[in-house]
Amino acid sequence: MRLLRGGKLVAIASLCAFSLGVAAAVPPPCLAGEDGATADNPDMGEAAAIHRGAPLKPGDEVALSALLGDPQSFQGRAVRTSGIVSQVCQNRGCWMELTPRDGGRGIRVTFKDYAFFVPRDAKSAAATCEGEVVVETLSAADAEHLKSEGATVATDENGAAREVRFVATGVELTRAKNL
Repeated sequence: MRLLRGGKLVAIASLCAFSLGVAAAVPPPCLAGEDGATADNPDMGEAAAIHRGAPLKPGDEVALSALLGDPQSFQGRAVRTSGIVSQVCQNRGCWMELTPRDGGRGIRVTFKDYAFFVPRDAKSAAATCEGEVVVETLSAADAEHLKSEGATVATDENGAAREVRFVATGVELTRAKNL
């Protein structure tokens, strides 16, 4: 009881919760050669549409080009956006790049807490995503790792990169021919 009154137990519990939260935010390694098509993440194949993660909620959609034009104004807010999948991690499907339907610069999409992945053959599918925008600096090693998996990463003279990323809680994929 004395620990609780002194606030020490609360401080220790808070530190443990913070440590767990930080550990959960660190992505697992994307192992080269690991087969990403598994029972819980089959390839898309000829499926007309598939869903991964939490169900998408009805609501307004933010144009991907608007989101990319001013990412700080969307940072930390729940957002819904859509576009065309231009790249997918070929190791596990643990990220995808989403570009506006009319072309242009895209955004890397990862999946909250790595709770789900997308099929590795989802390239060219239309995607609607819900989640939040994160703006961060990637180390040279992280940028190089993403490049090795096929991601488009613009780096500075030191190899580091400023990344605008979308952390999705839910994704719906539709084959372009079925739109």
